[in-house]
Parts: sequence; C-alpha cells; structure tokens
Amino acid sequence: MNKKIKIGLVGLVLSAATVLGSNQVYADRGGEKYAVKTQVENDTTDEAIKTGLKIGLYTLGSLGAAYFISRGFRIIKQAEKATVERFGKYNRTLEPGLRWVIPLVEKVRRVSLKEIIIDVPKQHVITSDNVGVNIDGLVGYKIEDPYKALYAVLDVNFAMTQISQTNLRSIIGRMHLDETLSGRLKINEEMKTTLNRESDAWGVDVIRAEIKEILTPEDITKSMNKQMIAERDKRATIIDSEGRLEAAKNDAKAAKEKAAGEKEAEIQRAEGKAKAITLEADAKAGAIRAVNESAEAYFKGNAVDFRKLEVAESVLKNNSKFFIPQGTSLAAIISDTDAKVVPVEKK
Repeated sequence: MNKKIKIGLVGLVLSAATVLGSNQVYADRGGEKYAVKTQVENDTTDEAIKTGLKIGLYTLGSLGAAYFISRGFRIIKQAEKATVERFGKYNRTLEPGLRWVIPLVEKVRRVSLKEIIIDVPKQHVITSDNVGVNIDGLVGYKIEDPYKALYAVLDVNFAMTQISQTNLRSIIGRMHLDETLSGRLKINEEMKTTLNRESDAWGVDVIRAEIKEILTPEDITKSMNKQMIAERDKRATIIDSEGRLEAAKNDAKAAKEKAAGEKEAEIQRAEGKAKAITLEADAKAGAIRAVNESAEAYFKGNAVDFRKLEVAESVLKNNSKFFIPQGTSLAAIISDTDAKVVPVEKK
C-alpha cells in the first residue's frame, strides 16, 4: 500500500514538472523542431499522469474504505448491552462480543447490566404518631431491559432516586415511631416490593432496598432513653421475682420428694420388719414342728404308759383299794381299771 502511494506521488510530480518544462520551451525557442520533440514528451507525460492519478485514486479509495469499515467495529463488553439507532430510530440490541455498525448512519448507546447502588438522600419524615425523624437509605438495582431503560425514562438513576424517596416517606408515614425504629426489615421488604412494581416499566430489577440511618429529635431520644432504663428495671424485677418463685417451687418440690422418700423408706423398713418376723415365726414353727414330730416318734410308747399312770393316779387319789386278780400285771390294771379292778368300799 505504501509503495503504490509513493508511485502515485512521483507521477504527480513528473506531470507537474513536464507541464512547466513545455511552457518554457515554447517561450524560449518557438521553433518547429523543438515543438515536435515537446509534443512527444507531452504525450508520455500525460500517460504517466493518468497512471499516477489512477493509482492515487485507488489508494485513496482503499484507505477510505478501510477507514470506513474499521470505524464500524464495536466491542461490547461482558455484563453490558448496547442499542443501535439508525438515523435516530431504534434498530436492534447488541449482545457482548465484537459487533459492526454502519458508521455515520448508526449510533451505539451502551447500557451496563451490573448492579447499580444509589443513595437515597436524607429527608425529614413524619410518622403516624406525629414524630419527625430524619431518614436515609440506599437502593441497588440492575437493568434487565436496555430498550426500556433508554426509551421509557429520561434518566433511570434520577427516576429511581425520586421514587425511592417518595415511597420511603409513604411507608414511614403509615407507621408509629416505635414500629419504625424496630421494623427496619419490614420497611426494607415493603420498599423493595413497591420499587419493583413501579420500576418494571423501565426494565429495572430492584435487588435491595435498605435503611441506613434513622435519627430522632433530641427530646424524643431522651424520653426513649428513660423509657429504656425503666423497661430494663422492670425486666430485672420480673426476672428476680420469677427466680425467687422458681426457687420456692424447687424447694417445695424437693421437700415433697424428701418426704415421699422418707415415707417410702419407712414403709420399706416396716415391710422388712414384718417379713423378718414372719420368717422368724415360720422358722420357730418349723423347729417346733420338727421337735414335736421327733418327740412323737421317739416317745410314742412312753406316752401311753404315762397316760395310764395319770389314770391310776386319779383312781388312787381317794385311797381306794383294789383287788388284783392273780396273774394280772400292774400295767393291765392301770390300762383297764374299769373292767378288771373293782375298788373296795370303805366301811
């Protein structure tokens, strides 16, 4: 490409020099001989000029075409999209990568798809119980539809800031001060839901909406501190009384369990004694029974004789006299007194 440019420039220089030389010859010489020679030289110079002009035009055209084409390339980065406007009218949306548009005809407008964090400026808000607080926050959102973000609203950042302030005032205005101070999560969720609903027409997805700081007036802060101290004292008293009550319950339960244990021990001791007495009586009865059985087995005959003696004793108690037949034993007499021995009556 550089070589062709150089050749074209050389041709332009030669043609200019030839024209100047021919004019000088005609001015100085003015003869026919020199006119013919000059005519031949002029023809050669014209050919060189034409060739140089063609090469120059081709070179300039190539350079212009290359420049025109190169001006149309666009690199769309990751997490980014772009819209193309042709003569001011929306034409298409470009995805990430190397893209080409028509230079001077089409215009590219880039849109970031990353999360955008905006500050919600501090503002004075009145709660439903007529307490003024200063509150601020932040909102994070992403653009999901570049077409809506560019053509449905003039400035999406400004619009998001304004509707965030408006919705925050509306939410706080429906809440009491205590509810506002303790309900940050509720405020955040309601604010996020509302912003998503209202910004849907702009192709925006609200990811987070959070309260940064809530400032109350100085007198309200002092009253809240006093209330907090009183509440703490109250909770301490309640906790102390509950502790004492629990201790009393535990003591009563322990005493009851102790009494029940002692009663059970007494019952067990009594049952043990009764069982011991029963076992001892059973043992004595068994011993007596064994002795009786042994005595009965051993003294069975002697017992009969002893009985006979007792009968004889009772008979002879009154000094009665008996006639004993010859050949009768004393035992027979004692055992069968009524049948064989007849007492003799006193006279």
